Amino acid sequence: MATSIICRDAIGVLFGRGHLLALAQGQGIYQADVQRDVEEMRSAGGGKDEHPSSDMMERNAITSRLIAGAIIRSVAARERISPTALDREVGVCGSQFGDKTAWRRALRASGLSTGFFARILADHLRARQWIERQLMHQLGVSVDEARRHYDEHLETYSQPLRFRANHLFLAAPAEAPEEAIDEKSEAIASLATRIGHGEDLSELAALTSEDEATKTRGGDLGFFSKYRMPQILLR
Repeated sequence: MATSIICRDAIGVLFGRGHLLALAQGQGIYQADVQRDVEEMRSAGGGKDEHPSSDMMERNAITSRLIAGAIIRSVAARERISPTALDREVGVCGSQFGDKTAWRRALRASGLSTGFFARILADHLRARQWIERQLMHQLGVSVDEARRHYDEHLETYSQPLRFRANHLFLAAPAEAPEEAIDEKSEAIASLATRIGHGEDLSELAALTSEDEATKTRGGDLGFFSKYRMPQILLR
């Protein structure tokens, strides 16, 4: 075992993954794995934590999570996931982006292909299924009892219908010359025609929208409940 660890550590350094930090169910956790998650977390958080003790705690927490992930993937490897269930989950993820073009663009931006994403998702589904089975044995609650509780407390679990909206914003101030207003009106009509013919709204928004706050993300306004959504967009 000691020889194997030394060998894998040397191989990790040789191939640019850094030193071996842990070995979980035969899967190596390397410095590069932790660094990748650190960078993703800081990118999402909008900055770098310069405090050394905080950085060490962050890295230790990520290492522990990666070890736990490797273990659960190993013990759940034989769980069977139906293709229908996997397709449904992939579809749920893709539906959040409005159309297939935006979905594929988001995958590419994350360095993922559709097939690779599906494999990652399948691992998560197997892990979730394995955990649920362990909990069912420990809790002693039957499926019928869980269903009855859900049906009796439906309001607690219900979520309001939400819509995700994008916009392409063009405007002319009220005091603008009439020819400027006409020019903007023609541009809006032209863009509406292009969208109607199948061009991607997100791409057009990134190119032509005057809303600087949203154009860099394709005019994405986020999610709205039905009650906050402008009625004209619900028609």
